[in-house]
Amino acid sequence: MVFDPSRNTDFYLNFAKENNCKLTRTFETHLQADYIAGSRILSEEDGVEFFANEIDFAHTKITYTKLQDKADYGFANGGPSVKCAFTPGHTPGSTSFIINDQYMICGDTIFIQSVGRPDLGGEVDTWSDFLFETVQQIKTYSDDLVILPAHYMSWKEANKDLAFIATLGEIKGYNSDIFSMKDKESFLAFIKGNMRDQPAEYATIRLINANLEQVDDEKAEELDLGKNECAATAYAAMQEEQS
Repeated sequence: MVFDPSRNTDFYLNFAKENNCKLTRTFETHLQADYIAGSRILSEEDGVEFFANEIDFAHTKITYTKLQDKADYGFANGGPSVKCAFTPGHTPGSTSFIINDQYMICGDTIFIQSVGRPDLGGEVDTWSDFLFETVQQIKTYSDDLVILPAHYMSWKEANKDLAFIATLGEIKGYNSDIFSMKDKESFLAFIKGNMRDQPAEYATIRLINANLEQVDDEKAEELDLGKNECAATAYAAMQEEQS
């Protein structure tokens, strides 16, 4: 199984082949805006079953299997569990996956040094409320849960093995100001205080990922080289001021 693959699908197929495995399922944590996703390619060209949250994908021209909140999409024959958890906020259909009760693949919901920005769809007040509720939900998970976020803001976030992972307990400590907020109003004020313009390319990438627009490989490569602007963070706001 793969989660949020890039359009460089040969990497995943070759990895599976080299390890005597077959790629059978691909999952999207949300409708991506900052890079061109590979799940549709794997589905159309290689027969891999594509799973996605209907809340984000209902308007797309994609054949996919609808995810169910709290369902387990794990491996057979005693393999690890893959529990689906709807975690709206970055987008209304944002979804996380908890692997074997040890790891959480969370897309753009939370990061090591931030949380996902809920303003990209132009519904910041509503989506911010969703994200606040999701943060309250995640706070109840075990502090030992290892978080695997989709992005990082700085190489300083990498561990000694240069991997961008951290326990939920560590992330609560890094983002204590966010995780300690008690009400939606304070959370929304934080979000609006750190908002900045999203890259113009994001609108095009969303259309491509919804299969509503097509581009050639050269244009796709250009779009994929854009900036990651998916976090709501004071760090990003400071960088914006300095640029």
